[in-house]
Amino acid sequence: PGGMKQPVDIVKATDLKFGGIGPGAIPDVVGRLTLLALETPFRYIPGYQGSIKVVNAVRSGEANMAVAPLSTYRQVVEPNMIAAGEAIGVMYWGSQGDNGEIVKNPLIPELPTFNEVYQSIHGKAPSGLAYEALVFNTNILNNASHLMWGPPGMEKEAVAAIREGMKHVINDPNYIDEQTKIAGYPQHYVEPEVAEKYVKTISTVSPELKKFMIDFYYEGKAK
Repeated sequence: PGGMKQPVDIVKATDLKFGGIGPGAIPDVVGRLTLLALETPFRYIPGYQGSIKVVNAVRSGEANMAVAPLSTYRQVVEPNMIAAGEAIGVMYWGSQGDNGEIVKNPLIPELPTFNEVYQSIHGKAPSGLAYEALVFNTNILNNASHLMWGPPGMEKEAVAAIREGMKHVINDPNYIDEQTKIAGYPQHYVEPEVAEKYVKTISTVSPELKKFMIDFYYEGKAK
């Protein structure tokens, strides 16, 4: 009632409809886990074919909240909905630093992180299985979601050359400018050792978190 004026208003919602693609889609996983961790009641409405269809569902009132990739947010949501006063940006999910701290993203300076919103609402740091699952998934998303793989036994010289070439391209100023024009922001390079560390976390998930994620997936699939 009265609409959202600031991110913490999310907990005042009484009939929140979260629109999405499907229970395995990253935006849906992150969004549902966020609302569970915030202890905000919501209805999950999956089945939209792509992020633009989800955005349109929010614009039409079929849903009233969604998660968008940063490119969709910058190119579609921001100029068409936020500028018109139809929506507000609520939060984003920062990367986890070496000491467990949440590192803010300089590409999104105007929005708070999930952890900042949670702290403002509950007066303490987030915890619980929903939050552990959120951290696990966002760490993978931020550090190991777009990977280049090679076959077993690949020549070390070739691996080194490809890695060096990719790093050079992604950090090239002209490439950054061009990608910013197309997508609204540039991709960032993650060192192979860092990506490998997060890929390996898949095999070290606790039994409790694994069961939670399986139940979470099938609960979404039943919608």
